[in-house]
Amino acid sequence: MVIISDQELLQRSAEPAHDLFPVMRRASVMSPLVALLALGPGLLAFHSYRIDELSAWFGLQCLGKSHLLGDSGNALISQPPLVGWIFSGLLSIIGHWSSSLVLFSYFSTAAMLYVAYRLTRKVCNPRYALVYCFLLAFHPVVLKQIQLIEAPAFPILFALLTIWGFITHLQSESGVVSYKLLCGGISLGLCLLSGGVLALGVLLMLGVFIINPLYLPRGRSLADQQKMPGVKQVLRVWKSLLVLAFTGFAVGGWWELMAASQIEGFWSNWFAGTGQPTISFYWKAEFYPSYLARDIISSMGFLLGFAIFGLFHGIKRVLNPQGGNLQEIAWLRLVVIWALCGALFWWGVQYLPQMNTSTRAMWKLFFIIP
Repeated sequence: MVIISDQELLQRSAEPAHDLFPVMRRASVMSPLVALLALGPGLLAFHSYRIDELSAWFGLQCLGKSHLLGDSGNALISQPPLVGWIFSGLLSIIGHWSSSLVLFSYFSTAAMLYVAYRLTRKVCNPRYALVYCFLLAFHPVVLKQIQLIEAPAFPILFALLTIWGFITHLQSESGVVSYKLLCGGISLGLCLLSGGVLALGVLLMLGVFIINPLYLPRGRSLADQQKMPGVKQVLRVWKSLLVLAFTGFAVGGWWELMAASQIEGFWSNWFAGTGQPTISFYWKAEFYPSYLARDIISSMGFLLGFAIFGLFHGIKRVLNPQGGNLQEIAWLRLVVIWALCGALFWWGVQYLPQMNTSTRAMWKLFFIIP
């Protein structure tokens, strides 16, 4: 017979409650759900796709069958070639069957969602990243672009990897070069080969982000960074950005230099996009400011209020960081700069009537991610 005194009962009742399943607090438990979010919602668009005429034109151009539409000119000759190479190679392997045309776009979107989730985990926390992945996976813009053969999510995937590699290098390394920075540079080169001007937009965004290098995300190298003078920290950050740019140019810039030496007017066509085929009857040749406001409202949907609220408070905290967590402010500054630069780039391409729908979808996707 065990006798327990009143004092022992009070001590036991005062013990904190324990989780019944403590493993649920681990972020790794949510990995199957993230995989389901990355692959599941896109199946709806994948199995019920309707290819528009510009996507069909792009596919026929990649396969060398543009003469079937009466368009003998090779309009893709000045465009980043990586998506066309992979698309043609994939079709030669799996053949032409139902939904095979958008299979590459589907898996590119799934990979982009997973990388976006991992990057959000690093910037915020696993629980916020899971909610973010859920909202992005069911976003109409993400679902609609799966039905584009041009796969706008493919260059966005490498843009996210570039940002991830550069930010991780600044956070965890005290030197100028690291394998993380080199991985980011390789991703930048692949982004240059698949997204073209998007790679330049990523570099510009990162350049704006490090204008004030003294307030950047810090990691385990914080003690080493605090020992460095302010001028050396500034030089280290900008040198890292130059290494990132040169690595990306070495990986993906060779094609631009080769094509520019052989194609007349290459740079203007490379920047503007593939244009439109001669069969297109549904093209907006003029731009009005109201179109941008309408596109933003229709793209964000029910998330527009949350986006405006978050952007307002984000800018407010970035401009007045006193009394806040500097680590959190640094990440918040990245999100604010990303949203503003993405809106500027997306707004800029509206002035180019020859910009094709896949390029517009790419910039729109880059804008809504933060």
